[in-house]
Amino acid sequence: KISESASMTSSLSDAETLRCFTTAEGLGQWLDTVSKFDSRRGGTVRFEAGFGGSYSLIHVPNHVVLATEVHGEIDIRVAPKESPVRVDVTITRFVLDSEHLESVRTTLQGTLNAIRTCLNG
Repeated sequence: KISESASMTSSLSDAETLRCFTTAEGLGQWLDTVSKFDSRRGGTVRFEAGFGGSYSLIHVPNHVVLATEVHGEIDIRVAPKESPVRVDVTITRFVLDSEHLESVRTTLQGTLNAIRTCLNG
């Protein structure tokens, strides 16, 4: 089991920051193009790359947890009343014996970097 974490700030408004994590368009900016989307807790999300996921927690405006088949659990905590908006992300994933640990770690770090880019507009 590995975890990668990052704290970052958003140059977007509170509402725009939340849209990055709770809309199909937002997920498409940092995760992958979305082909099916249900934003309810337990709602299924499918991506054009062929993997899926679901929301295990949506507590607007400050906590979203999305689990995907590729990334594991993506835990996003937003501090919307701060200026600039602070976002803390932890991605936790089990690594199978058949997988290369550094490749998985690189994927998770790339996801954190993509979130950071999304939050900078």
